Amino acid sequence: MNQLHLKITNGNIKNGHFYIPADCPIFPATSWGGKNKSEMGSKFSVSFEGTGETVMTDIDGSKRLLRMARGQTSRFYKKHHLSEGDIICIAKEGDLRFKVSISR
Repeated sequence: MNQLHLKITNGNIKNGHFYIPADCPIFPATSWGGKNKSEMGSKFSVSFEGTGETVMTDIDGSKRLLRMARGQTSRFYKKHHLSEGDIICIAKEGDLRFKVSISR
């Protein structure tokens, strides 16, 4: 599996994030960090379709979200006028490269 499809909620839009399933196989196991920056996992690159933005981040394992990508995620949601129930796609483009886009 090289893609993950997620249905977004109003809470995701309001808070600029999305939840990554704990059993998600597309991210390296080392990318899952702890609950704060002192326990960061290995960083990887995430680009956001349509915004031109890319961020280096890990996954906050306690919250199951991209630790350093809230602003980029919010701008992605706004750029594409996404609302509750819309589906996004996270695609693995390389060992440590991922892309967030609208699921088509």
